[in-house]
Amino acid sequence: MPTILIVDPHNVDWERYRELLASYDLVFARTQEDVEKQKIFEQIQVPQAAVVLWQDGGARIVAKLKQLLPELGIVAIDETASRDVYSLAMQIGAIECIPKPLDDSICEAVRIALGDTELRPMIDLLREQLIGESPQWNGVLEKVARAIRTNLGTVLITGETGTGKELVARAIHDNGERSRFPFVAVNAAAVQPNLLESELFGHEKGAFTGANEQRIGVFERCGSGTLFLDEIGELAEDLQAKLLRIVQERSFTRLGGNKAVTFHGRLVVATNKNLLEQVEIKAFREDLYYRFNTHTIVLPPLRERRGDWRLLAECFLRKHAPGQNLRLSSAAQIVLSNCEFPGNARQLENAVLYCLSFQPKGLILPSQLPPDLLEHRQALCNADEMIFSAQLLDMPLKTALDLLERSFNMQYLPRILAANRNIVTRAAEQAGITAKTFRDKWKEAGLPPLNER
Repeated sequence: MPTILIVDPHNVDWERYRELLASYDLVFARTQEDVEKQKIFEQIQVPQAAVVLWQDGGARIVAKLKQLLPELGIVAIDETASRDVYSLAMQIGAIECIPKPLDDSICEAVRIALGDTELRPMIDLLREQLIGESPQWNGVLEKVARAIRTNLGTVLITGETGTGKELVARAIHDNGERSRFPFVAVNAAAVQPNLLESELFGHEKGAFTGANEQRIGVFERCGSGTLFLDEIGELAEDLQAKLLRIVQERSFTRLGGNKAVTFHGRLVVATNKNLLEQVEIKAFREDLYYRFNTHTIVLPPLRERRGDWRLLAECFLRKHAPGQNLRLSSAAQIVLSNCEFPGNARQLENAVLYCLSFQPKGLILPSQLPPDLLEHRQALCNADEMIFSAQLLDMPLKTALDLLERSFNMQYLPRILAANRNIVTRAAEQAGITAKTFRDKWKEAGLPPLNER
């Protein structure tokens, strides 16, 4: 019997929870402190889902639960039925938010929170192929698993450039019933518009000038496998109409032909555009958009995936430098943690390849990162304190302090000397040191010989 944690300070509602969720083992708590005191995170009492009242610190409790048990499905209960609360609860990590008074909807919400046990082995398998552990990515894995299990309907994958749309399409193919058949990928934006129709649907001999023989298009070549059509938002209107027929009737005709050809495969389409916006401006057919909407998988940008970049970087290092046991230095990690990665995972992989061109041994340092990332090289100790090179974090304290002092003196000493008309004694007095110490530090900093007055 699954264990459900109920965090609600209102004891009067506890009996209602017991009535509605009678088929589950319920553990009650009033506050986050109560949760910790009950030691529910010991193996025997680990909950499979949680219901949290949003008022009285619900956001903090949800965040804490997700930190302790990342896989925990959480339902937020809101007494105000506010849209803002719903939106915030989703962002923090709840998978559903329902209002009070409690009714049967909590049963369905908890069922969703528990997840489909049949999906979990598939999700675990996908986690090895589609790297990431953030809540946002966990949601993606669940949707991919459902698309694989269903094996019906078109799959629409959306997301920014470099988020891994083709990788997800291949995972859907490789882990499904169609894996023994071909996987065929076509980028609609990479094929000349006048050749794209022939590439997709094929043509008959004599269909146009230069068509000296029959050509089989990708819709036929994939057989009973998977056709991945990328950059679907770039299709011309006439091709959208033909694609709509394929989705509706599972058949098409070759260019210049009149015989219907049956499409036996599964269609997976992808785009980095907002298709709803394209529909609004009449750049994409509304009926085709809704036909694509059987399974929609939205890939979040890397900047929203809460630390997944580290796992991906490690994966890319193992992939491109197997057996070398390379890792990012602390300083390099700080640099990368400040990056937004507009190119997403693809940009991160290219950054790793750039680093490997230096043939690093053991550690990758900030100076080996691509130039476009080095603008984040400085690490702030505090808003009002000095900025120092993040590379110092990979050094012993004494070494770092010595280098920091030398760097500081290279700028400080010449400026204070110039401010005192190049008179060493006056500069030393202003600096609060002896003239001898001033000269010694000048020499240690590697500055040019003094031109004293």
